[in-house]
Amino acid sequence: MRNIPICSVLGFLLICMGCGQQSQPAVYSGTIEGKEIAVQSELGGIVKSMTLEEGSRVEKNQKTAELASEEYRLRIDEAKAMADAAKAKLDEAGAGSRTEKIREAVAKVEQAQALSEQASSKTRTVEAQMSVLAANKAQLMNKLEGARNTLAYQQSRLKKAETLGQAGAISEQEIETLRETVNQAQTIVYDIEKQMSTIDAQMNQTRQEEIAGKAAQASAEAGVRAAQANLDLLRAGDTNYTLRGLLAQKEAADSKLAQAKLLLGKTIVRAPETGTILRKHVEAGEVIKPGATLYTLLKKGDLEVVVYVPEASLNQVKTGQKAFVRVDAYPNRSFSGTVTRIASQAEFTPKNVQTPDERTKMVFAVTIKLTDGLNELKPGMPADITFAQTKEGARP
Repeated sequence: MRNIPICSVLGFLLICMGCGQQSQPAVYSGTIEGKEIAVQSELGGIVKSMTLEEGSRVEKNQKTAELASEEYRLRIDEAKAMADAAKAKLDEAGAGSRTEKIREAVAKVEQAQALSEQASSKTRTVEAQMSVLAANKAQLMNKLEGARNTLAYQQSRLKKAETLGQAGAISEQEIETLRETVNQAQTIVYDIEKQMSTIDAQMNQTRQEEIAGKAAQASAEAGVRAAQANLDLLRAGDTNYTLRGLLAQKEAADSKLAQAKLLLGKTIVRAPETGTILRKHVEAGEVIKPGATLYTLLKKGDLEVVVYVPEASLNQVKTGQKAFVRVDAYPNRSFSGTVTRIASQAEFTPKNVQTPDERTKMVFAVTIKLTDGLNELKPGMPADITFAQTKEGARP
């Protein structure tokens, strides 16, 4: 349950005080309220300027702010270029195949074929080089195996000789000769291993060249097919399917251009209604998101009052019924209004109702929309409301 404003409770008390006077119309108290509208930006970006301040009067569709538009202008340039290109292709297709275009296409096919043959020849050369390197590596592996076996044999002889030398069965000179033989065998192994490393590096480089060559060959072959397809299309003439496809591309490009222009227009934020600026929420230079609220606008000529009618008197109020509004600022005038809404759920004063007598304190919110005095009446003014008599219809 929401809390009922004090002015409405006072109005309710006035009803209770006048229960014995049936001829006097009930008087209800409320406060005049205005309709607040958010002035929002559909786009995000940097706020270039804010043209209004709080309290400013503004007309519907009047400029209120501007966003930086450079990005959207570039989008227009890009979309226009795409639209022009699509139109040129469509015009060319509609004109039919021309002899010079066919000759140009033939030249492109021949050029693509030459590139394809060049790539294929390079691929074959690299493959042959790889075969030679693989054969050389196989030979070196055999040499390396033999050199390692020789080194192991000489190392075994040296070990036995050193054992015999310790026993005095062989001279030191003979041992030194075997050591030299082991060193020579070790050097041969190192040399062969170094050659193996060199060949491995060459094979790795050649393998990369082979991969690149095959990719270039595949690309060249694709170029041949594309050039040949274009030549075939020119020789056959553009079909209806081709023309329809180019027309669809042009329409899509035109649509994108129209969208870019629409977005550029939205960089200018305009007032959705005529009224007064109540609050300003951002300043120039700030970066905003799409949907950000720039101002809060009080709509002109849209005023209403909410009063609370006891349940026992609710049968005297109907939607569309005329009401009369009085304010302290104009004590000798009565302004007209119309009942637009009657709440479907009751509210209590107090909150908890325990007895049948207290149930008479149930009230319903009734909204009256003002139909005159819109230039004189202001939001926040306290107001007294009476409803037109359903039978007499007399103005109080």
